[in-house]
Amino acid sequence: LIEKDPLLYKRLLNSKGPTERESFNKLSISLTHLCNLNCNICYLPKRTNYNLPFEDMKRIVAGFEGKYIRLSGGEPTLRKDLPQIINYIVVNDKTPILVTNGIRLANYEYARKLKDAGLKWVHFSFNGFSDAVYEKINGKKLLRNKLKVIKNLRRVKINTILSIMLVKGVNE
Repeated sequence: LIEKDPLLYKRLLNSKGPTERESFNKLSISLTHLCNLNCNICYLPKRTNYNLPFEDMKRIVAGFEGKYIRLSGGEPTLRKDLPQIINYIVVNDKTPILVTNGIRLANYEYARKLKDAGLKWVHFSFNGFSDAVYEKINGKKLLRNKLKVIKNLRRVKINTILSIMLVKGVNE
């Protein structure tokens, strides 16, 4: 048994039936393997100095028929050219969505710069309301930083979706 729900299975295969196909609406692009945290739950434990070349990113965006492009990593805010990447996506009539731990967004000017480039959506990792939770999951005290990020995102009017990593015995 691969999937109990045949409709979900067909959607995962991007197929409504033998002749109908539905195009993907969202795409995730991993911009970098670099990160400014060292979380023990990370799916990318090898932090190489890899950055997706800007020209490759442009080719991917130009060839994608969908509307939404998630920018992820490692930590995409470590890319110096992130504002240019965001702007390129917007100019190509697509919607960039930043998937981030938010550390750099605690700087109001940086958050404003991304907003000015065209960023309207952020998926922001927010695992709890105590430094003890962040120490266990992310390896350091982050609550003050995370609260400042929420304040900055609200101030610059970037839509924010909180992404929570639930860990049994820690923050569930």
